[in-house]
Amino acid sequence: MLWCSLVVLKVIHEFGHAYACKRFGGAVPDMGIALIFLTPCAYVDANSSWTFPSRWQRIVVAMGGMYVESFVAGTFALLWAGTQQGFCHDLARNVVVMASVTTVLVNINPLMKYDGYYVFSDLLGLVNLQQRATQLISGLANHVILGLPRPRLAYSRSETILYGLYAPMTLCYRIA
Repeated sequence: MLWCSLVVLKVIHEFGHAYACKRFGGAVPDMGIALIFLTPCAYVDANSSWTFPSRWQRIVVAMGGMYVESFVAGTFALLWAGTQQGFCHDLARNVVVMASVTTVLVNINPLMKYDGYYVFSDLLGLVNLQQRATQLISGLANHVILGLPRPRLAYSRSETILYGLYAPMTLCYRIA
């Protein structure tokens, strides 16, 4: 039941992205299902949102799946609270748990390249945040460990600090 809840919830999540993208005039040329660890996972191509002139429209598209998922979780939380032990009660609990856990640990988290990462990047006005952070840290590591020349990157002081903090935090989160 938990597995089925996750699969259906993620399909609904992806439709949230698609609706938000279409709402602002973007194209959604591809939707489908991919098997990841023998679990069907929905996906949607909402890349046209990157052509939107407003960062807030791009953020709405990135948050669209989480918004819809939160609405579903809230509805099922009311169902969970209003039912006695049984199938509906257990199903509602599973949906609430899956929606909250996956949203907080994966989707909204800026340390993983999912929805929260794109929201964070757009809020800061930085493209390729993870790539730039990795480039800075690996260049510095190569300089310190291998004695290679210090990397000459055209980042501002605040960007260097951000990338210098972001890369190790991402690595620690992935390991944990």
